[in-house]
Amino acid sequence: MLFRSVSNNGMALKYSTLNLRNNYEIIKKACENNGLALNYTSFEFKNNPEIVKLACENNGLALEFASFEIRNNPEIVKIACMNDGMAIQYSSYELGQNLEIIEIAFKNNCKCLNYIPFNIKNNYSFIKKLLKLYDGKDLILNFLSFEMRNDYDLVSFIVNKNGLELEFASDKLKNNYDIVKLACENNGLALKYASIELRNNPEIINIAISSNNHSFKFASNDLRNDYELVLNVCKLNGFLLRYVSVNLRDNEIIALEAIKNTIYSFDFISTRLKNDKQFLFNAFQLNPNLYLIPIDRKSTRL
Repeated sequence: MLFRSVSNNGMALKYSTLNLRNNYEIIKKACENNGLALNYTSFEFKNNPEIVKLACENNGLALEFASFEIRNNPEIVKIACMNDGMAIQYSSYELGQNLEIIEIAFKNNCKCLNYIPFNIKNNYSFIKKLLKLYDGKDLILNFLSFEMRNDYDLVSFIVNKNGLELEFASDKLKNNYDIVKLACENNGLALKYASIELRNNPEIINIAISSNNHSFKFASNDLRNDYELVLNVCKLNGFLLRYVSVNLRDNEIIALEAIKNTIYSFDFISTRLKNDKQFLFNAFQLNPNLYLIPIDRKSTRL
């Protein structure tokens, strides 16, 4: 009965008797189904290379429950890291510094960098080699040393893969035009992490907006009060009127462009314009769907 149960759900081993937890065939079947079932086996099986290998082939994180001797077994640790790179955190200290194993783990999950020793995080040539495998899907710069986060070549390569990595660059590089440009070209929302100075740079803002117009909300107060820039932004996405300066929300041309793009920008125009019958008439002409706005959200009727 238990054999059938663990064949369907290896974690059923948790509810078996101690006697059954020492049954080789049952343990083998449980670990084949769910590697984490290794947690509920006796020490004898946690120290059994064949059983641990089966468990790690199913789920690399099963390495956590292996004996220390097994966690120092290069073959099994490699198998675990091929299945789940984060398994490197459970390897022995010696294998946790093994460059071949780290490379295997990184290829599977780049966030494994969080668990490698500092001296390797600061090994420039090795990190540069690893980055050839980096696809930009996850953030990794935060796991590297300050020296690495302040290295122009390395950071430029990384933000070109994932602009949001700019968050973890040094303050010096957050104020570097070329680095911030690369980051914003990749993902406009990286503008959030640029220096105050560069968030006040029209060229950088335009690059960020071209990538993601929602990045406009991270522009400086001065640029959110720039007529030409705001007009262009409202043409792209009228909803972004919510981030525009109070002064320009009262500008008829800008407000009309925003409403033309989307009726939902109506909430963000000035009270004066909401009470201006001629303005409301013009707004309806540009976007007839404005009638969908509940009447209590309009300050006056046509």
